[in-house]
Amino acid sequence: MIIITVNGDVIWEQEGYDYADTFLRIFEAIPENVSDLNKQLQILAADKNDIQAIYSTGLEFQHR
Repeated sequence: MIIITVNGDVIWEQEGYDYADTFLRIFEAIPENVSDLNKQLQILAADKNDIQAIYSTGLEFQHR
């Protein structure tokens, strides 16, 4: 199982079997609404030198 961001960054991965409660803890740790973070990541992916995008993406990560 792999969980990735909108621009393909792997934020968690695991091979093999595990118990359901392990996966539930992982999924519960993911914020309910990450759409603003995904938007910032898309902007940043388009131009990795965009200082405003870097700053805004950092702020979104702090809020999560």
